[in-house]
Amino acid sequence: MNAAVSAVRPFPDAEYEARLARVRQALEPLAIDAVLVLGMRNWYRDHAIRYLCGYDSPASPSLLFIPLKGDPLLIIGDGYDLERARAVSWVSEVHAARDLAGQAPALLRPRLSSARRLGVAGGECMGFTAMEVLPRDLLEAMRQAAPALELIDAGGALQSVRMIRSPAEIEMLRQAGKLADVGARAYFATARAGVSERDLWSEIWYAMQSAGADDLHISFCRGPGSFWPHPPADDVLAGGDIVSVELSPRINGYFSQANRMCFVGGNGREWADLARLSLGALELAKSLLKPGMKAKDVVAGVSALVAQSPLATMDMGGVHRIGHGCGIALDEGPFLTSASAAELRPGMTMALHPMIYLPYRHSLVMVGDYVRISETGVEVLTEPQTAVPVV
Repeated sequence: MNAAVSAVRPFPDAEYEARLARVRQALEPLAIDAVLVLGMRNWYRDHAIRYLCGYDSPASPSLLFIPLKGDPLLIIGDGYDLERARAVSWVSEVHAARDLAGQAPALLRPRLSSARRLGVAGGECMGFTAMEVLPRDLLEAMRQAAPALELIDAGGALQSVRMIRSPAEIEMLRQAGKLADVGARAYFATARAGVSERDLWSEIWYAMQSAGADDLHISFCRGPGSFWPHPPADDVLAGGDIVSVELSPRINGYFSQANRMCFVGGNGREWADLARLSLGALELAKSLLKPGMKAKDVVAGVSALVAQSPLATMDMGGVHRIGHGCGIALDEGPFLTSASAAELRPGMTMALHPMIYLPYRHSLVMVGDYVRISETGVEVLTEPQTAVPVV
């Protein structure tokens, strides 16, 4: 591999080879011959292909075929991106297929001739499995190309490996965490009465992009104007607003996330009570995040604290949420909800942000950090917010 190629690849080949070995080991109990991984560039979708080979499709879906024995094959949907795909991916065999359903089965047929069970993974999001998000025309084409082939959902096995970050990934996420801190400083320096959400968003965006973010996601919740995080609007901040911002910079394909909050105008007991509640809920969540704990038990502890307040609730449709995994995708496992039995393990990283609702204000308070589960507890990878300022 020449120097020009290595410069565009965020990790050495050995890192990807180690990931592939861990994935193959996790897939062995499924008794499959190979796994077909779907890739789609979307903040909220599973980015398993980028995790496994370093390539992230800019527009069209892509496929990564991984036999349990033998070399992987990458098929991308953007023919114009073939040169970059071959440079970025450590996979040696890369093809372009503008029509995945029409061309991919033919490219895969020689490799499927002796296969009996094929795993399907990648693209999972919002509760949908890999089998459910695989394009119907591609699914049908695969079945026609290999009628005897049994398709098995392998998304869970792949995700279980991805949730545990390697040391190299942790270092990349530390860099992403520092970019979130840059965005937080820009937020606090700019937020005040009379500033529009859009102008505030622009200042934060410019600060993080100038600091090195490849991509980023920013959303607001400004009560009483909104009850849920949303893209920036032209509305201006006014006295009495509670402004929460979600800062999610991405570097070399890895997201971190920090949630910061301020009060606009005035002062008094209400602001003090809400600051104490939001910061207290976050600190309690950090203290409960330990290896072996179930996600739902951590959430239950935070919910019990919030339930003591006459001002707030965590109940939105019966499911309480205090955070989620965050890394290759913006929103991935483990999900920290009252319905999740996921067990916390060292090496997991997540956006930790108890979502506390104020029905009387039609608003939300939310402070959060990007954290890593360590061997003994939690390591915070962003600079914590220790007070909620009045601007």
